[in-house]
Amino acid sequence: MRYTCKHCNNSFDGLTPQQFGGHVATCKKNPNSKNIKIKTKQVRKSKISKFTVNCHICKKEFDINEYNTNKPKKEKYFCSRSCANTRKHTIETKNKISKTLTREKIKICKYCGQKECIDSNICKKYKLVPSLIRYFNFDKKVIGTINFYHEFKRIEKLLYKDYHKNNLSIPELMKKYNHYDYRNFNKILNSLGICKRNLSDARSISLIEGRGCLGTPHNYKHGWHKTWDRKNIFYRSSYELDFAIELDKKQILYEVESIRIKYWDSVKFKYRTAIPDFYLPKTNELVEIKSSYTYNKQNMKDKFKEYQKQNYKTKLILDKKEKHIKI
Repeated sequence: MRYTCKHCNNSFDGLTPQQFGGHVATCKKNPNSKNIKIKTKQVRKSKISKFTVNCHICKKEFDINEYNTNKPKKEKYFCSRSCANTRKHTIETKNKISKTLTREKIKICKYCGQKECIDSNICKKYKLVPSLIRYFNFDKKVIGTINFYHEFKRIEKLLYKDYHKNNLSIPELMKKYNHYDYRNFNKILNSLGICKRNLSDARSISLIEGRGCLGTPHNYKHGWHKTWDRKNIFYRSSYELDFAIELDKKQILYEVESIRIKYWDSVKFKYRTAIPDFYLPKTNELVEIKSSYTYNKQNMKDKFKEYQKQNYKTKLILDKKEKHIKI
């Protein structure tokens, strides 16, 4: 940057502001330059005097330097930083300090309002509280009181009932409680200790509730068929289609895979869901259509046993021929 002196009108390049200021102060044409020089000389000629003083705390003697004086300027001097930081307190102040130091610090949980949490596992889940307030109508007023536990368990029981007893799926629960994030909803269920169903249980419940449907192997004939009373049904084999056409000719009312029945599988030792192929409402009859390739005798016995328990009539058509099963 270029600077120009107002006294000598000389221009300077490449100087810092401090360097240019030094030139202006000592410029020969500056009328105040003599006063500045006198002041600097006076500072240089100042006298240094040594004095011996006592420390105000430990009374130790030590030397100090003072400028242009015949006696020490301060009333109190300290020999070190530790002496300077010491304080002489009265008995009253000492008693106050001892009381504050020995006072017990009482910590109160801001969620349950107790000195010692009755159920620390619930209080540790405090990060859930905003989500519980937003989606499950958690009462804000109970935060900081013992009722915090009751409100938390109420929501836990509510979700457990919906999921395990009412057999709602996670997407259905999300829709019910106006939740939008599947991942976050899963975390809420895990934090509340709600065990989730395994894949086989989820599939069987979805079939019972009518949310899912059976898969169809590609090597079997399958598709949609219009009944005599103008309903669209889905068939999964040519045998099922032939039986449906036969019922259409006789104008018999029928339903396809409309009923779900829970039965005990004696081979796999667990409950499964049976979906009969045809249901005839007039005769209250369930009809199973099988080929010798897909027929499982023991499994069919287990199904028919449960069908008859629920007061249904049963019929098995194996390779297009009616077959009687002994239970």
